[in-house]
Amino acid sequence: MTPRGNPALGQRIRTLRKARRRMLADVAAESGVSLPYISEVERGTKLPTLEVLTRLADALDLTVVELLSGVPPYDN
Repeated sequence: MTPRGNPALGQRIRTLRKARRRMLADVAAESGVSLPYISEVERGTKLPTLEVLTRLADALDLTVVELLSGVPPYDN
């Protein structure tokens, strides 16, 4: 079964990325996470692992706690 995404988390990541004026391609290159996968996470169709969250947070100069701040709990 493919995990479903978390729309609130995806929106949070997109908002933070845009606030830092970062393109998807830049975050993908710096994190080592594919651009299509990041796009799916941002659209709320994929649920990233903790490893992916850590890589995205690092690419955005954030901690995972900062990245997840304000995102309500999600039970898939």
